[in-house]
Amino acid sequence: MKRRIIFLSLYDSDYSRTAVKYAWLKKDGRSVHFEKVGRGLLKGFRDLILVERKYSKDSIYVVMSPAHILTIFARIILGRKILLDAGWPLSDSTSLNLKKNGLNVLLKILKTNLIDYLAFKLAAFVWFESSAQKQRCCRKFRLNSKKTGIGFTGFVENRVALQRSNSNL
Repeated sequence: MKRRIIFLSLYDSDYSRTAVKYAWLKKDGRSVHFEKVGRGLLKGFRDLILVERKYSKDSIYVVMSPAHILTIFARIILGRKILLDAGWPLSDSTSLNLKKNGLNVLLKILKTNLIDYLAFKLAAFVWFESSAQKQRCCRKFRLNSKKTGIGFTGFVENRVALQRSNSNL
C-alpha cells in the first residue's frame, strides 16, 4: 500500500506555493489528500485531532506555506515527522515594515520570528525558495542544512489555461 501524503493548511488547497506540488502529485495519481485546518487555537486543535484519527500512522504530513504555525501544532498532536514547505520565513514580510509602524511591527516581528524558529526546528524537513534563502535561514535559525532543501515556486498550467479561456482577451 502506498503511503498517503496529507497536505495541511489554513487556506484552500489552491492557495500558496505548495499548491503546485499538491496538484502535480494528485495528477500523477499519488495518494494525496488535503485538510484545511480551522483558524484559532480550539478549532485548530480539534481539526488536527480529527486528521490524526482519519489517517494511518504511516502517512506523510506536509504543511503548506504560509501556514508555518501549523507545523508546531501538527508536531504536538500528530507526533510524527512533519515536512514544511516554507518558501521563506514569515518574519521576512514583517521586518520590511519596521520603519513605518514602530512598536506594533516590532512585536509582530518578534512573534513571527518565534513562529519561524519553532516551525523550522520542529519540522523534519523544510523547503526554501532559493539557495540564498536556505543559507540565510540555516544561519539565522541555526538549522542543520541536511534537513533543508530548495523547492522553487511554480504554477498550475491548466488553471492559467482555464482562466485565459474564460476571459475576453
